This record gives sequence, structure tokens and C-alpha cells, in this order.
Amino acid sequence: MAAALGAAVTLGGCAGPTMSTKWGSAWETHDVQLNLEELRREKVEGKVDVVFRLRATGVPKGRLLLLWHKSRGGRPVRVPGVYLADDGRLVSVKDRQEAELHAWGLARGEAYDLGAASEDGTVRAFIKVTPFPLEAKGPGGIRVWAELASARGDAWIVNGEGFRMAEEINTVMTSGEEAHLDVVMASPTGTFSRVLFPAAWFHEAGGMAAWKATAKSGSVELTLGWGDKALRAE
Repeated sequence: MAAALGAAVTLGGCAGPTMSTKWGSAWETHDVQLNLEELRREKVEGKVDVVFRLRATGVPKGRLLLLWHKSRGGRPVRVPGVYLADDGRLVSVKDRQEAELHAWGLARGEAYDLGAASEDGTVRAFIKVTPFPLEAKGPGGIRVWAELASARGDAWIVNGEGFRMAEEINTVMTSGEEAHLDVVMASPTGTFSRVLFPAAWFHEAGGMAAWKATAKSGSVELTLGWGDKALRAE
């Protein structure tokens, strides 16, 4: 298996300082952007390794950006051994060769969430992709998708789009013998975001829950795991 680039970095469980600057696209420096290109997928020790090339554009001349990784609702952690050069390449500190990123052991619905920032935090950019999306589509362009939001696998952020402007969305989540009803109001652009805790009994190792949203626009349903069922790697 030949590597296309000179170095490889695996993100997951890496230790290091935490990023103190604000996180997310709303805090990006104007004109600085990150791009993730998926190169391939491979099976490693029974789990899928998704290999990426990371590039940046708009990095000011002479500035180097450190790379950070934020996993499952945790705090951002520095990725050691690499930096983004002002030519946009992710470079290995060891040999100055371009490096690959390996996202290994991601669960369905788990985001691959990266940020890059100068040491003083004045230049920063972010990118987030979900290699194994957990989503469902309904009539008329309705779409809902869920993002794993906890290291314990007990919380999800569920987002929706394609609903009517400010319409009422009735939801029900069934987990074990429990059913939880809720009413969500779509935004003026037909979107919503909700945090869900699908566990029926938190002392159990894990289980599955069904979440259904119904509105005049139509209905759509997701199946959400919790605990070890949510954290199962692809």
C-alpha cells in the first residue's frame, strides 16, 4: 500500500494543549479557508481508515498555522508533528514533507472537526466533515441529520432543513418503553437544531432509539444509538 504523501498523522486520542480561541466557522479569519480532500478508504484492524489531504488558502505570508482536532463534543486538542505552511500545505515538522491525515475508527454520525490557528490566535480557519453521515430525507427536500455530541455517546445534535418557514414540527423519540414528545419551531429559513439524549436507562451500556419528526411539510425518521451502540466504529 503506497502512501501518496511523505508523512501520515492519525487523529484520535492525541494528547496536547487545548485551543483557547473561539471554535467554528463563525470565528474564521476573512479569506483564510481549509479544504479536506478525501484520498481513499482502507480497512485497518477491522475499522475504516479515511485518508485526507488538508490544504489551506489565504494564509498570510510568513505565518504558520498549528492544527487542532475537536472530537465528540470535547475540547480542541493540538495535533502534534505538523503545521500548515503559508503555501497551504500540511507539512511534517520532521522532514518538511506534505502529510496525510488519517481519520480512523469514526462512528456513524461522528464529525471530523479540524481547526488551524496561528500561535497568537489572530489567524484561524475551520472545517468539519462527516465521513459516515447519519441522515434521512423526506418529501419536498426535507432532510434531517444527526451529529454525535458526546464522548460517552449519550448526546446527539439533530439538525433539519427544507421545512416550511416557521412551521411547527412535532417530534417523538422512542427508546425502550419510553416515549418523549416535543414540539420544534422551524426558523424563518425552514431549519432547526436540537440536542437529544436518547438513552432510556443511563446505567445500561447502550441501546437504540427512534426519533421521528412530523410537520405539514412531511415526516422523516432517524435511528439513533446511545452508549456503545453510538460509538461503534465503522
